[in-house]
Amino acid sequence: MNEIKDVGRRLKEACLSGSVATLDALIEDDELILDRVSSLLGFYSDSPLHVAALRGHLDFTKALLRRKPKLATELDLQRRSPLHLASAEGHVEIVQELTIEYLLGIKSVKDRANVKNQNGFTALDIVKLCPIRDLRTMEIKELLLQAGVHKSFCMRPDSNAGSPPDNPSAPPQRWSTLTATVAYESIMNPPGGFWQDSNNGHTAGEAILDSYHNPHFARYLVINTAMLIASCITIMLALTGFPIHNKFLIWVLVFTVYITLSCMVGAYVLAIIVLTPNVEEDFKPSLKISVGLELCWMGICGFVAVLHAFHFLAWLRNKFRSLVTSYRSHKCMGNFC
Repeated sequence: MNEIKDVGRRLKEACLSGSVATLDALIEDDELILDRVSSLLGFYSDSPLHVAALRGHLDFTKALLRRKPKLATELDLQRRSPLHLASAEGHVEIVQELTIEYLLGIKSVKDRANVKNQNGFTALDIVKLCPIRDLRTMEIKELLLQAGVHKSFCMRPDSNAGSPPDNPSAPPQRWSTLTATVAYESIMNPPGGFWQDSNNGHTAGEAILDSYHNPHFARYLVINTAMLIASCITIMLALTGFPIHNKFLIWVLVFTVYITLSCMVGAYVLAIIVLTPNVEEDFKPSLKISVGLELCWMGICGFVAVLHAFHFLAWLRNKFRSLVTSYRSHKCMGNFC
């Protein structure tokens, strides 16, 4: 009996002084001390967390919550939780810790801890994808793991955890550099080439097709120019290090890629047309099939681009509504309505 009283007294003194070392020593001697704390001297109505929250010992509170999170939901004889006591005394940091533990102690909240967003990510996935790697991020990650939050199955394990992550804008930068090179070379070396002499109404260095005023050649130049500009826009976005989580910039990148692909196919179709104005009858079906397939590809790109455009407009509408709602709520609070 005296030993039980001594253990209760030491635990009560540790709670009052906020000594984490004493708490660790008591738990090392008796791992079940927090499970039978109600039978110890000095804890008839209060739990150790009630005392620590009342005195404002943040580290001691964290130590108790790590070992027994259920203490956050226990009530004293006056039906006060540790959160009530910390709030009454103005211990803000303890209130934050207790609020999280209290919410996770509610079954309905904990059952939805692994809910996924529209991209199929859980809260733990979002923390892992967060580019900011500070102490607070690590604390949130540890808290989510303790709460039973799991990674989604769509998140593949990182096989290169020890190496720095690759630049996410590198692939579009490489692709756009390639398409920009293709567009530039298509203008510098147009179909049919250049005149090498100056006679018969043409000048050396002039495009052969241009001297015949071929309307398809003019369209060919316009499409290649559009492809070059779209590729340069993509390169500019990649080089400036745009945030990959910014939806607006992602939409711009998507549309420039679709423009580039469509222009590339369109330039190829026009090149075939201007190079085969008088194709023989035997080759006309093959030419029509080739042009038809390329036009189908352009139609698919256009259809997908339209779908993305509708999605983008819906996102803009929701963003605008949220801004209007936020503005009205702030205005209402300012008018004390």
